[in-house]
Amino acid sequence: MVANVGPLVTPTTKTQYNNRSVPLPPKLFSHKRPANRVAGGPCRRRRRAPGLGGRVGDILAGQNTNALFTCISPLGAPSTFPANSVLQYQVSSSGAISISSITGNLFGSTSASAGYRSLLTRSTAGANLVEDEIGVITNRSITANDQLRTALPAASTLVPAIPANNGLASQLSVVARIIAAREPSEPPARFSS
Repeated sequence: MVANVGPLVTPTTKTQYNNRSVPLPPKLFSHKRPANRVAGGPCRRRRRAPGLGGRVGDILAGQNTNALFTCISPLGAPSTFPANSVLQYQVSSSGAISISSITGNLFGSTSASAGYRSLLTRSTAGANLVEDEIGVITNRSITANDQLRTALPAASTLVPAIPANNGLASQLSVVARIIAAREPSEPPARFSS
């Protein structure tokens, strides 16, 4: 919870607002635009600016043993998490989100599964920069998912049962499981929904 934040340019009294004697942000009493302004900073028109959670994550990332788990979202890609250095890590209500068929059998063949994984994570050694970056991102995702999937089962016994068909309860449950799975020396991750 972040209190006392808003899109005002300067502190403003009701009289100043009525007289328009101070600069005011556009669409002040709308919900979506001021919320986006707070989440993503004052300049979101041309590029995606760092969000509030992402800016906090940038500051706190050095305290985590794995910076990838600094900003975790249990639902979607919230506008509060874009950051300058840390990356958002997205999970589902059941935990890590896996890429299908990169482990086990693909069409009844383990070598097909290994080939598929190799295709997704390969490097062209600079011949194709976009393909190389996609391979780096995919490999980082696979590694992070493996780490989280390994840690979560042990933590699941520490979290009480959740009501069925309750999306918010499912999100909060995965947040609690991730917090329970963290190393004792790590600060808790920052979450957004």
